[in-house]
Amino acid sequence: MVSTEELNIQVETISSRFYKLIEHTYLQQHINSPVIDTDKVSFLYAMLSKHLSSQDSQSLILSAILLQSALDVHEEVSLEKLEAEHAKKERQLTVLAGDYYSSLYYYLLAQLKSPEMIRIFSRSIQEINESKMNVYPSNLNQSTIQIDEVMIIESKLLQNISSYFKEDNWTRLFRHFFLLKRLRLNSERITNGKNITLTNARFDKEEQLEAKCEWLKDKVIEIASTIQGFDSFIIERLENMLKIATPKNDERKVRE
Repeated sequence: MVSTEELNIQVETISSRFYKLIEHTYLQQHINSPVIDTDKVSFLYAMLSKHLSSQDSQSLILSAILLQSALDVHEEVSLEKLEAEHAKKERQLTVLAGDYYSSLYYYLLAQLKSPEMIRIFSRSIQEINESKMNVYPSNLNQSTIQIDEVMIIESKLLQNISSYFKEDNWTRLFRHFFLLKRLRLNSERITNGKNITLTNARFDKEEQLEAKCEWLKDKVIEIASTIQGFDSFIIERLENMLKIATPKNDERKVRE
C-alpha cells in the first residue's frame, strides 16, 4: 500500500509533469494556465496504486487531468459577439488551448495501449458534455439543477475509471467528495456576490446549501471508513477542503 508521504511526492511529480507538458510560451502570454485539482490526483493515484505500475498510474492520471483541463478551458469560451480584436484573439487561442490539451491526453492514453481505457475516456466525455448541456442556463426552467447531473460533471471520468477496476467504494467517494467540493465553491461564490453559471450554477435554495454540505460531509466520512489504509488521508483532504474557501488556493501550493 502506498504511504501518505509517497502520495504527496506523486502529486508533486504528476503536477510538475503536467505543467511541463502544457508549457507553450505563446499560449501563456494570452491565456491563463489551467489549475489542477490535487485531490483528484491523489485519490486517483491511491486507487490505482494496487492495479498499475507507478509509471502507468502517472500516465493515466496525466491523461485524466489533461482531459479535465481541455473540458474546463472549452467551457470558458464565450459565445457572445466580440468587437475588440484582442478579445477575438483570446477566444480563438482558448479554443486552440483546449484542443491542444485534448491531443496531449489522447497521446498519453494511446501509449498505455489500453483500448478499454480509451473507450472509458470517450464515454466520459460524452456523458459530461450531455450533463453540461442539461444544466446550461438556457435549458433551465427553474433554479434547481439535478444533483446527479452535477455529480457527472464533477467526477464522471474518475467514477468510470474506478468502476473499470471494480473499486466501488472509490466510485462512491468520487461522487460525494467532488459534489461537496463544488457545493462549497458555490457557497463561497454566493457569499462573495459572484456570478454562478454552468457547473457553478446554483442548483438548490441558498438556505438549504449548508444542510446539504453537512450531509455530504458525513457521507464522505462514512465512505472513507470503507477504504482501508486511506481513511485517514481522505479525512485529512476533506478537512483541508472544508477549511479552505476556494479549492484553487490549495491547488496552487503545488506549483509554488
